[in-house]
Amino acid sequence: MLYQFVAMYIEDESTGNQITVEIDKVMDNDYDIIKELGRFDFDWDELKGELVYKLVLVGTNDIEGLIAIIDHPEEGFRYLEVKLIESAKENIGANKKYTRVAGTLLSFACREAFRKGYYGAVFLIPKTNLVPLYIKKYGFKNIGRGLWLDIDASLELMSKFQ
Repeated sequence: MLYQFVAMYIEDESTGNQITVEIDKVMDNDYDIIKELGRFDFDWDELKGELVYKLVLVGTNDIEGLIAIIDHPEEGFRYLEVKLIESAKENIGANKKYTRVAGTLLSFACREAFRKGYYGAVFLIPKTNLVPLYIKKYGFKNIGRGLWLDIDASLELMSKFQ
């Protein structure tokens, strides 16, 4: 287990129950499981060897969401880039099983950005139709080429999705 925070949870949409989760690195054998189960649209196999993390229910290997992160440690402008983020199919849309999956994964990216000394700097280039969602729900700022979380926005996001 890479990270497990006391309050890190997703919520069962039908009951409102909080389900404790943890975030781990995706291991080579996980890619086969991800593909076999067919719960994700993206071919995550393409990202083998990169920084990919899974959000799982504590005590299980039930993957509810995935995030791929690129580390930009260049002197003078250090940040993490969310290359890809995806919730399992059943966690998307009006009849989703669990809520808070994407927010918890983004909060993890913020924590990593602080842990690395990047002051919470997180960048992503979302699908065009998701820009308003990222701005409104997660506090991203539109910087033209993509969306950005600065120190204040990262702290705010982390406080919502610990």
